[in-house]
Amino acid sequence: MIDLAQPEARLATVLLEPRALLDSVFVRKQLDRFERNRRRGEESTREGYEFYDITAWSLPHTFGLDAAWTEDAVGIQAEAVGDRPERPAGAVSGRAQSGYVFPGGREASARLAMYLLHEGFRVIVATDWLAANGTRWAPGTYIARVQRNPATIHDRIRELATRTGAQVTAVQSAFPDSGMGIGSEQATALKAPKVLIAAGDGVSQTSFGDVWYYLERELEYPVVPVDLARLGVVNLWDYNVLILPEGSGATMLRRIGSADRLKRWVQEGGSIIAFGGAISLLSSKDVALSTVGIVGRPGEEKDPKAAKDSTPADTTLSPTARPGPPLVSATAPGAGRPEGIPGIIARATLDRTHWMTYGYDRDQLAVQVSNDFLTPSKKGDNPVSFVGRDLVLAGFAWPNNTERLLTGTAWAVVENVGQGKVILFADNPLFRAFWRGPAGLFLNALLFGPGR
Repeated sequence: MIDLAQPEARLATVLLEPRALLDSVFVRKQLDRFERNRRRGEESTREGYEFYDITAWSLPHTFGLDAAWTEDAVGIQAEAVGDRPERPAGAVSGRAQSGYVFPGGREASARLAMYLLHEGFRVIVATDWLAANGTRWAPGTYIARVQRNPATIHDRIRELATRTGAQVTAVQSAFPDSGMGIGSEQATALKAPKVLIAAGDGVSQTSFGDVWYYLERELEYPVVPVDLARLGVVNLWDYNVLILPEGSGATMLRRIGSADRLKRWVQEGGSIIAFGGAISLLSSKDVALSTVGIVGRPGEEKDPKAAKDSTPADTTLSPTARPGPPLVSATAPGAGRPEGIPGIIARATLDRTHWMTYGYDRDQLAVQVSNDFLTPSKKGDNPVSFVGRDLVLAGFAWPNNTERLLTGTAWAVVENVGQGKVILFADNPLFRAFWRGPAGLFLNALLFGPGR
Protein backbone atom coordinates (compact mmCIF):
# COMPACT_ATOMS: atom_id res chain seq x y z
CA MET A 1 0.00 0.00 0.00
CA ILE A 2 1.48 3.33 -1.07
CA ASP A 3 0.22 6.42 0.73
CA LEU A 4 0.44 9.66 -1.24
CA ALA A 5 0.78 11.68 1.96
CA GLN A 6 4.57 11.66 1.58
CA PRO A 7 7.36 13.83 0.10
CA GLU A 8 7.54 11.70 -3.06
CA ALA A 9 3.79 11.87 -3.70
CA ARG A 10 4.18 13.43 -7.15
CA LEU A 11 6.55 10.70 -8.34
CA ALA A 12 4.37 7.93 -6.93
CA THR A 13 1.33 9.42 -8.65
CA VAL A 14 3.07 9.60 -12.03
CA LEU A 15 4.23 5.99 -11.80
CA LEU A 16 1.05 4.44 -10.46
CA GLU A 17 -2.03 6.43 -11.48
CA PRO A 18 -4.22 4.42 -13.85
CA ARG A 19 -4.54 7.17 -16.44
CA ALA A 20 -2.39 10.28 -16.70
CA LEU A 21 -4.11 13.42 -17.99
CA LEU A 22 -2.65 15.63 -20.71
CA ASP A 23 -2.89 19.41 -20.78
CA SER A 24 -6.19 20.36 -22.43
CA VAL A 25 -4.68 23.18 -24.53
CA PHE A 26 -2.02 20.79 -25.87
CA VAL A 27 -4.64 18.15 -26.66
CA ARG A 28 -6.87 20.64 -28.50
CA LYS A 29 -3.92 21.70 -30.65
CA GLN A 30 -3.25 18.09 -31.67
CA LEU A 31 -6.92 17.45 -32.42
CA ASP A 32 -6.99 20.52 -34.67
CA ARG A 33 -4.03 19.19 -36.64
CA PHE A 34 -5.74 15.80 -36.83
CA GLU A 35 -8.86 17.36 -38.35
CA ARG A 36 -6.86 19.28 -40.95
CA ASN A 37 -4.81 16.20 -41.84
CA ARG A 38 -8.03 14.29 -42.48
CA ARG A 39 -8.66 16.60 -45.45
CA ARG A 40 -5.22 16.09 -47.00
CA GLY A 41 -4.25 13.46 -49.55
CA GLU A 42 -2.34 10.31 -48.67
CA GLU A 43 0.93 11.64 -50.17
CA SER A 44 0.52 15.26 -49.13
CA THR A 45 2.56 17.19 -46.59
CA ARG A 46 0.82 16.59 -43.29
CA GLU A 47 1.09 18.53 -40.06
CA GLY A 48 3.15 16.69 -37.48
CA TYR A 49 1.99 16.03 -33.96
CA GLU A 50 3.88 17.22 -30.90
CA PHE A 51 3.85 14.15 -28.66
CA TYR A 52 7.33 13.71 -27.28
CA ASP A 53 6.97 10.10 -26.23
CA ILE A 54 4.50 7.47 -25.08
CA THR A 55 1.43 8.78 -23.26
CA ALA A 56 0.79 5.79 -20.94
CA TRP A 57 3.15 4.07 -18.52
CA SER A 58 1.11 3.05 -15.46
CA LEU A 59 3.27 0.41 -13.78
CA PRO A 60 0.41 -1.78 -12.48
CA HIS A 61 -0.73 -2.14 -16.10
CA THR A 62 2.72 -2.67 -17.60
CA PHE A 63 3.59 -5.38 -15.07
CA GLY A 64 0.20 -7.06 -15.35
CA LEU A 65 -0.60 -6.60 -11.67
CA ASP A 66 -3.85 -6.32 -9.77
CA ALA A 67 -4.02 -2.87 -8.22
CA ALA A 68 -6.62 -0.53 -6.76
CA TRP A 69 -6.63 3.25 -6.44
CA THR A 70 -8.67 4.99 -3.79
CA GLU A 71 -9.09 8.62 -2.80
CA ASP A 72 -10.27 7.59 0.68
CA ALA A 73 -8.29 6.50 3.70
CA VAL A 74 -8.58 2.75 4.13
CA GLY A 75 -8.18 0.68 7.27
CA ILE A 76 -5.27 -1.48 6.18
CA GLN A 77 -2.33 -2.21 8.41
CA ALA A 78 0.70 -1.30 6.28
CA GLU A 79 4.16 -2.72 6.75
CA ALA A 80 7.11 -0.51 5.84
CA VAL A 81 9.24 -1.74 2.94
CA GLY A 82 12.93 -0.95 3.16
CA ASP A 83 15.53 -2.16 0.70
CA ARG A 84 14.56 -3.88 -2.52
CA PRO A 85 13.42 -7.42 -1.63
CA GLU A 86 15.61 -10.27 -2.75
CA ARG A 87 14.45 -12.74 -5.38
CA PRO A 88 12.29 -15.43 -3.71
CA ALA A 89 14.37 -18.42 -2.74
CA GLY A 90 13.84 -21.44 -4.95
CA ALA A 91 13.54 -24.95 -3.58
CA VAL A 92 12.78 -28.55 -4.46
CA SER A 93 10.37 -30.38 -2.15
CA GLY A 94 12.43 -33.57 -2.10
CA ARG A 95 14.02 -36.28 -4.22
CA ALA A 96 11.62 -37.50 -6.90
CA GLN A 97 10.97 -41.08 -7.88
CA SER A 98 8.95 -40.20 -10.98
CA GLY A 99 9.63 -36.59 -11.94
CA TYR A 100 9.78 -32.93 -11.04
CA VAL A 101 7.04 -30.40 -11.84
CA PHE A 102 7.12 -26.61 -11.69
CA PRO A 103 4.27 -24.26 -12.61
CA GLY A 104 3.97 -22.33 -15.84
CA GLY A 105 3.33 -18.61 -15.93
CA ARG A 106 6.30 -17.77 -13.73
CA GLU A 107 9.53 -16.31 -15.02
CA ALA A 108 11.52 -18.41 -12.57
CA SER A 109 9.98 -21.59 -13.96
CA ALA A 110 10.70 -20.56 -17.54
CA ARG A 111 14.32 -19.79 -16.62
CA LEU A 112 14.67 -23.19 -14.98
CA ALA A 113 13.22 -24.95 -18.03
CA MET A 114 15.54 -23.02 -20.37
CA TYR A 115 18.61 -23.80 -18.27
CA LEU A 116 17.76 -27.52 -18.11
CA LEU A 117 17.17 -27.68 -21.85
CA HIS A 118 20.38 -25.77 -22.56
CA GLU A 119 22.33 -28.33 -20.52
CA GLY A 120 20.81 -31.25 -22.40
CA PHE A 121 18.12 -32.36 -19.94
CA ARG A 122 14.69 -33.30 -21.24
CA VAL A 123 11.73 -31.13 -20.28
CA ILE A 124 8.12 -31.44 -21.40
CA VAL A 125 5.12 -29.15 -20.97
CA ALA A 126 1.61 -30.26 -20.02
CA THR A 127 -1.03 -29.39 -22.60
CA ASP A 128 -3.95 -30.21 -20.29
CA TRP A 129 -4.71 -30.28 -16.59
CA LEU A 130 -2.91 -33.00 -14.67
CA ALA A 131 -2.74 -34.27 -11.10
CA ALA A 132 0.39 -34.89 -9.08
CA ASN A 133 0.98 -35.18 -5.33
CA GLY A 134 -2.66 -34.41 -4.67
CA THR A 135 -2.51 -31.10 -6.56
CA ARG A 136 -4.01 -30.09 -9.89
CA TRP A 137 -1.55 -28.48 -12.29
CA ALA A 138 -2.65 -26.21 -15.13
CA PRO A 139 -1.69 -26.46 -18.80
CA GLY A 140 1.77 -24.99 -19.23
CA THR A 141 3.23 -26.88 -16.26
CA TYR A 142 6.82 -27.97 -16.84
CA ILE A 143 7.81 -31.58 -16.17
CA ALA A 144 11.23 -33.20 -15.97
CA ARG A 145 10.76 -36.98 -15.80
CA VAL A 146 13.36 -38.97 -13.90
CA GLN A 147 13.25 -41.92 -16.30
CA ARG A 148 13.93 -39.69 -19.33
CA ASN A 149 16.93 -37.91 -17.81
CA PRO A 150 20.35 -38.87 -16.47
CA ALA A 151 20.82 -39.44 -12.74
CA THR A 152 22.39 -35.99 -12.45
CA ILE A 153 18.92 -34.45 -12.81
CA HIS A 154 18.35 -34.64 -9.03
CA ASP A 155 21.33 -32.54 -7.98
CA ARG A 156 21.21 -30.22 -10.95
CA ILE A 157 17.54 -29.29 -10.66
CA ARG A 158 18.07 -28.50 -6.96
CA GLU A 159 21.03 -26.24 -7.81
CA LEU A 160 19.18 -24.48 -10.63
CA ALA A 161 16.00 -24.03 -8.59
CA THR A 162 18.04 -22.18 -5.98
CA ARG A 163 19.64 -20.04 -8.68
CA THR A 164 16.40 -19.14 -10.48
CA GLY A 165 14.01 -18.94 -7.54
CA ALA A 166 11.76 -21.65 -8.98
CA GLN A 167 9.50 -23.71 -6.72
CA VAL A 168 9.78 -27.36 -7.77
CA THR A 169 7.65 -30.26 -6.54
CA ALA A 170 9.12 -33.75 -6.44
CA VAL A 171 6.59 -36.35 -7.65
CA GLN A 172 6.85 -39.93 -6.47
CA SER A 173 4.38 -41.58 -8.84
CA ALA A 174 3.30 -40.97 -12.43
CA PHE A 175 -0.15 -42.38 -11.62
CA PRO A 176 -2.60 -39.83 -10.20
CA ASP A 177 -5.51 -40.54 -7.87
CA SER A 178 -7.76 -39.25 -10.66
CA GLY A 179 -7.37 -37.71 -14.08
CA MET A 180 -3.99 -37.57 -15.78
CA GLY A 181 -0.57 -37.75 -14.17
CA ILE A 182 2.89 -36.66 -15.29
CA GLY A 183 3.19 -39.84 -17.36
CA SER A 184 0.27 -38.79 -19.55
CA GLU A 185 0.67 -38.35 -23.26
CA GLN A 186 -0.98 -34.93 -22.93
CA ALA A 187 2.43 -33.30 -22.93
CA THR A 188 4.82 -31.94 -25.54
CA ALA A 189 8.61 -32.25 -25.53
CA LEU A 190 10.44 -28.93 -25.62
CA LYS A 191 13.49 -28.05 -27.69
CA ALA A 192 16.33 -26.01 -26.26
CA PRO A 193 16.04 -22.48 -27.74
CA LYS A 194 19.09 -21.63 -29.84
CA VAL A 195 18.52 -17.97 -30.48
CA LEU A 196 19.58 -15.51 -33.16
CA ILE A 197 18.64 -11.83 -32.78
CA ALA A 198 18.63 -9.72 -35.95
CA ALA A 199 20.73 -6.56 -35.74
CA GLY A 200 22.18 -3.80 -37.92
CA ASP A 201 20.60 -1.37 -40.37
CA GLY A 202 16.84 -1.72 -40.55
CA VAL A 203 16.55 -2.92 -36.93
CA SER A 204 15.62 -0.53 -34.13
CA GLN A 205 18.58 -0.35 -31.78
CA THR A 206 16.35 0.18 -28.76
CA SER A 207 14.07 -2.74 -29.64
CA PHE A 208 17.14 -4.93 -30.17
CA GLY A 209 18.41 -3.77 -26.79
CA ASP A 210 15.12 -4.64 -25.08
CA VAL A 211 15.32 -8.25 -26.31
CA TRP A 212 19.05 -8.66 -25.73
CA TYR A 213 18.86 -7.22 -22.21
CA TYR A 214 15.94 -9.43 -21.21
CA LEU A 215 17.54 -12.64 -22.43
CA GLU A 216 21.22 -12.07 -21.69
CA ARG A 217 21.04 -9.99 -18.52
CA GLU A 218 17.74 -10.82 -16.82
CA LEU A 219 17.30 -14.45 -17.84
CA GLU A 220 21.06 -15.05 -18.23
CA TYR A 221 20.41 -17.09 -21.36
CA PRO A 222 22.89 -16.99 -24.27
CA VAL A 223 21.84 -15.44 -27.59
CA VAL A 224 23.71 -14.60 -30.79
CA PRO A 225 23.24 -11.24 -32.56
CA VAL A 226 23.45 -11.45 -36.35
CA ASP A 227 23.51 -8.69 -38.94
CA LEU A 228 20.61 -9.05 -41.35
CA ALA A 229 22.98 -9.02 -44.32
CA ARG A 230 24.61 -12.21 -42.97
CA LEU A 231 21.43 -14.30 -42.76
CA GLY A 232 22.33 -15.66 -46.19
CA VAL A 233 25.75 -16.75 -44.89
CA VAL A 234 25.28 -17.90 -41.29
CA ASN A 235 24.29 -21.55 -40.83
CA LEU A 236 20.68 -21.05 -39.78
CA TRP A 237 20.34 -24.77 -39.06
CA ASP A 238 22.57 -24.34 -36.00
CA TYR A 239 19.69 -22.33 -34.48
CA ASN A 240 15.95 -22.78 -34.11
CA VAL A 241 14.75 -19.26 -33.17
CA LEU A 242 15.22 -15.99 -35.05
CA ILE A 243 13.99 -12.83 -33.33
CA LEU A 244 13.24 -9.82 -35.52
CA PRO A 245 12.96 -6.72 -33.29
CA GLU A 246 11.01 -3.70 -34.44
CA GLY A 247 12.33 -1.89 -37.49
CA SER A 248 11.77 -1.10 -41.13
CA GLY A 249 10.41 -4.07 -43.02
CA ALA A 250 11.47 -2.57 -46.37
CA THR A 251 15.06 -2.06 -45.20
CA MET A 252 15.15 -5.53 -43.69
CA LEU A 253 14.02 -7.08 -46.97
CA ARG A 254 16.62 -5.16 -48.93
CA ARG A 255 19.40 -6.27 -46.60
CA ILE A 256 18.31 -9.91 -46.48
CA GLY A 257 18.06 -10.20 -50.25
CA SER A 258 16.55 -13.54 -51.27
CA ALA A 259 14.29 -15.06 -48.62
CA ASP A 260 14.33 -18.59 -50.07
CA ARG A 261 16.85 -19.86 -47.54
CA LEU A 262 14.98 -18.32 -44.61
CA LYS A 263 11.69 -19.81 -45.77
CA ARG A 264 13.19 -23.27 -46.09
CA TRP A 265 14.62 -22.98 -42.56
CA VAL A 266 11.17 -22.12 -41.16
CA GLN A 267 9.49 -24.94 -43.06
CA GLU A 268 12.00 -27.37 -41.57
CA GLY A 269 11.23 -26.36 -37.99
CA GLY A 270 12.67 -22.90 -37.40
CA SER A 271 10.69 -20.32 -35.45
CA ILE A 272 10.57 -16.59 -36.21
CA ILE A 273 9.42 -14.12 -33.54
CA ALA A 274 8.80 -10.64 -34.97
CA PHE A 275 7.77 -7.30 -33.44
CA GLY A 276 6.01 -4.29 -34.94
CA GLY A 277 7.44 -3.04 -38.23
CA ALA A 278 9.34 -6.28 -38.84
CA ILE A 279 5.99 -7.95 -39.51
CA SER A 280 5.72 -6.19 -42.88
CA LEU A 281 8.86 -8.07 -43.96
CA LEU A 282 7.23 -11.44 -43.31
CA SER A 283 3.90 -10.50 -44.92
CA SER A 284 5.48 -8.97 -48.03
CA LYS A 285 4.94 -10.79 -51.34
CA ASP A 286 8.68 -11.46 -51.62
CA VAL A 287 8.75 -13.39 -48.32
CA ALA A 288 5.11 -14.50 -47.87
CA LEU A 289 5.57 -16.14 -44.47
CA SER A 290 2.51 -14.50 -42.93
CA THR A 291 -1.08 -13.74 -43.95
CA VAL A 292 -1.65 -10.81 -41.59
CA GLY A 293 -2.26 -7.36 -42.99
CA ILE A 294 -2.21 -3.78 -41.75
CA VAL A 295 -5.51 -1.99 -41.12
CA GLY A 296 -5.91 0.98 -43.45
CA ARG A 297 -3.45 -0.10 -46.13
CA PRO A 298 -4.77 -0.75 -49.65
CA GLY A 299 -6.68 -4.01 -49.71
CA GLU A 300 -6.67 -4.30 -45.92
CA GLU A 301 -9.40 -1.86 -44.87
CA LYS A 302 -11.74 -3.22 -42.22
CA ASP A 303 -14.59 -1.39 -43.94
CA PRO A 304 -13.82 -1.03 -47.70
CA LYS A 305 -16.81 1.26 -48.29
CA ALA A 306 -15.80 3.58 -45.47
CA ALA A 307 -12.24 3.62 -46.82
CA LYS A 308 -13.45 4.85 -50.22
CA ASP A 309 -16.04 7.38 -49.15
CA SER A 310 -15.01 10.12 -46.75
CA THR A 311 -18.08 11.20 -44.86
CA PRO A 312 -18.68 14.83 -43.81
CA ALA A 313 -18.03 13.90 -40.19
CA ASP A 314 -14.53 12.75 -41.17
CA THR A 315 -13.55 15.99 -42.88
CA THR A 316 -15.55 18.79 -41.30
CA LEU A 317 -13.37 21.26 -39.44
CA SER A 318 -14.26 22.46 -35.96
CA PRO A 319 -13.98 26.21 -35.25
CA THR A 320 -10.62 25.78 -33.51
CA ALA A 321 -9.15 23.86 -36.46
CA ARG A 322 -9.91 26.58 -39.01
CA PRO A 323 -8.50 27.71 -41.34
CA GLY A 324 -7.66 24.49 -43.10
CA PRO A 325 -7.40 23.02 -46.59
CA PRO A 326 -10.44 24.44 -48.43
CA LEU A 327 -10.77 21.29 -50.54
CA VAL A 328 -10.95 17.71 -49.38
CA SER A 329 -8.46 15.56 -51.32
CA ALA A 330 -9.81 12.59 -53.25
CA THR A 331 -7.36 10.40 -51.30
CA ALA A 332 -8.01 11.98 -47.90
CA PRO A 333 -8.16 9.39 -45.09
CA GLY A 334 -11.59 7.85 -44.75
CA ALA A 335 -13.19 6.17 -41.80
CA GLY A 336 -11.18 3.00 -42.29
CA ARG A 337 -7.66 4.32 -41.74
CA PRO A 338 -6.22 4.62 -38.21
CA GLU A 339 -4.20 7.69 -37.32
CA GLY A 340 -0.76 7.07 -35.84
CA ILE A 341 -0.72 7.19 -32.06
CA PRO A 342 1.89 7.54 -29.36
CA GLY A 343 2.16 4.59 -26.99
CA ILE A 344 -1.11 3.79 -25.25
CA ILE A 345 -2.18 0.94 -22.98
CA ALA A 346 -5.05 -1.17 -24.28
CA ARG A 347 -7.08 -4.09 -23.00
CA ALA A 348 -6.41 -7.28 -25.00
CA THR A 349 -8.33 -10.54 -24.71
CA LEU A 350 -6.52 -13.87 -24.44
CA ASP A 351 -7.43 -17.21 -25.99
CA ARG A 352 -6.52 -19.25 -22.93
CA THR A 353 -6.84 -22.54 -24.79
CA HIS A 354 -3.76 -21.63 -26.84
CA TRP A 355 -0.25 -22.60 -25.79
CA MET A 356 0.95 -19.02 -26.16
CA THR A 357 -1.18 -17.95 -23.19
CA TYR A 358 -0.15 -20.78 -20.86
CA GLY A 359 0.37 -19.49 -17.35
CA TYR A 360 -2.09 -16.60 -17.55
CA ASP A 361 -4.99 -17.01 -15.13
CA ARG A 362 -7.28 -14.32 -16.55
CA ASP A 363 -8.88 -13.57 -19.89
CA GLN A 364 -7.56 -10.04 -20.36
CA LEU A 365 -4.14 -8.44 -20.38
CA ALA A 366 -2.89 -4.86 -20.67
CA VAL A 367 -0.62 -4.39 -23.70
CA GLN A 368 1.10 -1.48 -25.40
CA VAL A 369 -0.23 -0.17 -28.72
CA SER A 370 1.93 2.21 -30.73
CA ASN A 371 2.41 0.51 -34.10
CA ASP A 372 0.14 -0.58 -36.94
CA PHE A 373 -3.07 -2.49 -36.18
CA LEU A 374 -2.89 -6.08 -37.44
CA THR A 375 -5.70 -7.73 -39.36
CA PRO A 376 -6.18 -11.24 -37.95
CA SER A 377 -4.32 -14.14 -39.52
CA LYS A 378 -6.24 -15.76 -42.34
CA LYS A 379 -4.89 -19.25 -41.71
CA GLY A 380 -3.30 -19.27 -38.25
CA ASP A 381 -4.18 -18.47 -34.64
CA ASN A 382 -4.89 -15.09 -33.07
CA PRO A 383 -4.32 -15.85 -29.36
CA VAL A 384 -4.23 -12.19 -28.30
CA SER A 385 -6.77 -9.83 -29.86
CA PHE A 386 -8.94 -6.78 -29.25
CA VAL A 387 -12.65 -7.44 -28.79
CA GLY A 388 -15.43 -5.70 -26.90
CA ARG A 389 -15.61 -2.10 -25.76
CA ASP A 390 -13.56 0.29 -23.61
CA LEU A 391 -10.30 -1.01 -25.04
CA VAL A 392 -8.16 2.04 -24.24
CA LEU A 393 -7.03 1.83 -20.62
CA ALA A 394 -4.59 4.74 -20.60
CA GLY A 395 -2.93 7.21 -22.95
CA PHE A 396 -4.01 9.53 -25.76
CA ALA A 397 -6.27 8.04 -28.44
CA TRP A 398 -7.87 9.78 -31.42
CA PRO A 399 -11.66 10.14 -31.02
CA ASN A 400 -13.83 8.06 -33.34
CA ASN A 401 -10.69 6.49 -34.77
CA THR A 402 -8.28 4.62 -32.52
CA GLU A 403 -10.60 2.40 -30.48
CA ARG A 404 -13.11 1.87 -33.28
CA LEU A 405 -10.43 0.61 -35.67
CA LEU A 406 -8.54 -1.31 -33.00
CA THR A 407 -11.60 -3.47 -32.34
CA GLY A 408 -11.37 -6.78 -34.15
CA THR A 409 -7.61 -6.64 -34.71
CA ALA A 410 -4.90 -8.97 -33.42
CA TRP A 411 -2.03 -8.17 -31.06
CA ALA A 412 -0.31 -11.57 -31.24
CA VAL A 413 -0.51 -14.09 -34.07
CA VAL A 414 0.85 -17.62 -34.56
CA GLU A 415 1.05 -19.15 -38.04
CA ASN A 416 2.30 -22.65 -38.80
CA VAL A 417 4.65 -22.90 -41.76
CA GLY A 418 5.59 -26.51 -42.44
CA GLN A 419 7.21 -27.77 -39.24
CA GLY A 420 8.05 -24.24 -38.10
CA LYS A 421 6.19 -21.22 -36.82
CA VAL A 422 5.93 -17.50 -37.44
CA ILE A 423 4.98 -15.67 -34.24
CA LEU A 424 4.05 -12.00 -34.48
CA PHE A 425 3.59 -9.26 -31.87
CA ALA A 426 1.97 -6.02 -33.02
CA ASP A 427 4.18 -4.18 -30.50
CA ASN A 428 7.30 -4.94 -28.52
CA PRO A 429 6.19 -7.04 -25.49
CA LEU A 430 9.46 -6.19 -23.68
CA PHE A 431 9.39 -2.43 -24.31
CA ARG A 432 12.09 -0.52 -22.37
CA ALA A 433 12.37 -3.24 -19.72
CA PHE A 434 9.36 -1.89 -17.83
CA TRP A 435 6.76 -3.85 -19.80
CA ARG A 436 6.72 -7.26 -18.17
CA GLY A 437 3.04 -8.23 -18.20
CA PRO A 438 3.24 -9.60 -21.79
CA ALA A 439 6.72 -11.10 -21.22
CA GLY A 440 5.09 -14.46 -20.47
CA LEU A 441 3.73 -14.52 -24.02
CA PHE A 442 7.24 -13.92 -25.34
CA LEU A 443 8.70 -16.68 -23.15
CA ASN A 444 6.02 -19.13 -24.33
CA ALA A 445 6.86 -18.23 -27.93
CA LEU A 446 10.53 -18.83 -27.22
CA LEU A 447 10.02 -22.18 -25.49
CA PHE A 448 7.04 -23.67 -27.30
CA GLY A 449 7.63 -22.34 -30.81
CA PRO A 450 10.68 -24.22 -32.13
CA GLY A 451 9.89 -27.36 -34.11
CA ARG A 452 13.46 -28.64 -34.31
